[in-house]
Amino acid sequence: QMPLLWQWTAREFVCSANILRRAAQNADLFPDNKQSGDHLWKPKSAIWLLYGLALENLVKGLLVAQGIDATSTGELNKSLKTHDLVQLWKRAGLPVSDAADEILKNLHWSVEVGKYPVGTKPDPEAPTPVWIALMNVQAVVNLIEIAEDALRAKRPDWTFEKQNLLELCAGAG
Repeated sequence: QMPLLWQWTAREFVCSANILRRAAQNADLFPDNKQSGDHLWKPKSAIWLLYGLALENLVKGLLVAQGIDATSTGELNKSLKTHDLVQLWKRAGLPVSDAADEILKNLHWSVEVGKYPVGTKPDPEAPTPVWIALMNVQAVVNLIEIAEDALRAKRPDWTFEKQNLLELCAGAG
C-alpha cells in the first residue's frame, strides 16, 4: 500500500534499462554485420522490457495512491494483475494522446513477450521489429516521468523527489 515502494521498484527498472542502454550503444551484437541499417540490430528488446516494467510499476503505484488496495487478501489485487499499460494508464486518469497510446501499446507488448524471440500468441497488432528498433527512448521516459509526476502530486510525502530519469544510474556500470 506504499506508493514509495512501487516507485522504488520502477526506478530500479529505469536504472537497469539506462545501464543496459548505455552498454548497448557500443555493443556489437552481430560483429560481422556491417551492412546499412546496422543500428537496427543493436540489442533493444530487454531495454524496452525494463522501461515497460518501470512504467507499469509507477502506474500501479499511482492506482494504489488513488485508493486501490494492492494486497488486502495477501496477494496482488486481481485488478493490478495485468501488463495492459493502455488500460492501466486510462484507469489512473493519466493524459491520453495517440502518441502516448502507441507507446503504451508497444511497451505492453514488450512486457508481455519481450523475453522471447516470438510472441506467445497470435497478435495482429503486435509491433514490428523495425518499430521496436526505432522507438524513441526520450518519448518512453517522458511517459514514465508523467506517471511519476502524477504519483508525486498525489502522495508528495511518500515519493522520491523529481530527477532526470535518463541520467539515473549514469555513473553505474
